[in-house]
Amino acid sequence: MKKTFTIMLLLLLSCSFVFAQGGNESPKKDEPITLEFMQWWEPEMAPGAMEKICSDYEAANPGIKIKRISKPYAEVQSQVTIGAASGTLSDVLGCDPTWIYNLVKQNAVKPLDELMTADNYDESQLASISVLNGKKYLINVENFVYPLFYNTDMFKEAGISSVPKTHSEFIAAAEKLTDVSKNQYGWDISLSLQNPTGIQNDIMSLVWASDGSGVPEPNNDDVLAVFNLVKTMNDKGLLVPGFITAQEQDKVEHFVNGRTAMMIDSLAHINMIRSRNPELNFDIDLAPVADGYSGPHIMDCAAWGITISQSSKHPEEAWNFVKYLMSPEVNAYIADSVNAFPGNVNGDPNWVKEDALNQKAFSFYKENGVRNEFQGAPEANNLMRLMSEQMQAMLNGKQTAKEALEKTSAAWAKVYAK
Repeated sequence: MKKTFTIMLLLLLSCSFVFAQGGNESPKKDEPITLEFMQWWEPEMAPGAMEKICSDYEAANPGIKIKRISKPYAEVQSQVTIGAASGTLSDVLGCDPTWIYNLVKQNAVKPLDELMTADNYDESQLASISVLNGKKYLINVENFVYPLFYNTDMFKEAGISSVPKTHSEFIAAAEKLTDVSKNQYGWDISLSLQNPTGIQNDIMSLVWASDGSGVPEPNNDDVLAVFNLVKTMNDKGLLVPGFITAQEQDKVEHFVNGRTAMMIDSLAHINMIRSRNPELNFDIDLAPVADGYSGPHIMDCAAWGITISQSSKHPEEAWNFVKYLMSPEVNAYIADSVNAFPGNVNGDPNWVKEDALNQKAFSFYKENGVRNEFQGAPEANNLMRLMSEQMQAMLNGKQTAKEALEKTSAAWAKVYAK
């Protein structure tokens, strides 16, 4: 009897467990959908800003809950790598645009084209969107631009009344601004192989300024013109010595100390420059373009991007949240919390109104647009390093600009073929 009773009790308990499990697998119809949103932004935003954004969205969309997964940048990058391989990425992903190539290659993120089309979404309001294989995968939520900085006192002393707008004017200005006896030079760049982002911010930014292209194929006339510009500047002794091994912070240091008259740099460094040298008089403008070019002077940028995972069970809801983040008001609110420019060109951030240089840069941004072709490229830093190696060989007299680009193109092709 005891044995029979024990068996029956175990059967009942087993059935109860099965029913309980089945209940968990089939949520009630009135239970909200939960969207995971992973990003590194919240720790860098004003305290409480991301929480407000998500709670406001939930209030306007009662059937949706946003689960924020907020980690430092390096941890998000690591989680993205793991999640892409295992198919467990969050529904909505804050993404560095330089990661998107590998995510697309792994089929880890969803093309946004169909979602946009079904929603009749107006793409003209977006400042930048990454396109791979003819499909749109990532939207720049916030942009951090790189204008031309120049020392106004040096310009006055050299008798230069206007900022150079073309390559030939740029060279002529740099000649007037260079005075070796004062350890003063016209232009500064950074070509360090250790941190090769100078290729992006100093070299390719001049290609993009003239609406040119160099990624994935750098062996073209647009890039050749800029390589020849750099070679001319170097041959004439107009570049700050040591630029071959310099990193971005070295370039900024030279500008702060009055050693260089011009540099292309992040707008985010304005406050740092002012704090380091309150007596320094400087201004910003657009980077020079190729002679004869008459279109917009497109600006280099870094960005916070956003995409939707292929594994999301709620892509329409995920898109609706992305669309909310990209709305002019919310996008401007995010921009205010990090001193960035909104990815929606109709956004009107308040922080830019507090400073004349920021206002000026924002006008440039809205009127001319931004570009960074390394966003969406494979092994972006490696591509920059490979180009820097060939540029250095050119500047050392070991090859022509054309040969440097031919070798860069061949090296890049191997990266893309992986």
